[in-house]
Amino acid sequence: NDRFAPHGLSEKRIGDFRAVLSQHPEIRKAWLARREHEVFGNIPNFLLVMEIKHPWFKFTLSSINQGVLESVLQKLDVEEPLIVIDSEGDHKAIRKKVAKIPNSGIYQKAK
Repeated sequence: NDRFAPHGLSEKRIGDFRAVLSQHPEIRKAWLARREHEVFGNIPNFLLVMEIKHPWFKFTLSSINQGVLESVLQKLDVEEPLIVIDSEGDHKAIRKKVAKIPNSGIYQKAK
């Protein structure tokens, strides 16, 4: 039931996100949005959705993706509450919703 809005962060802050995301070759794309919920009022809190892909020859467990999510969260220096999720499975609908927000696509791996 959460609503999402443009993240509203500066280009410098988004550059910090990109620097961390680029350290993980398995991250293909990432979207960032501000999460709006009546409980939080005017306190900014964010949702970072990442598309994580491994080479076809690697067996992928959800625990591997969880490790990537945790690593990114630890490396990001953010003061605001931030939720980090994978774009697959139960979160696919959330990714689609967030991807429609203007300027939410903050990272795409170079090919």
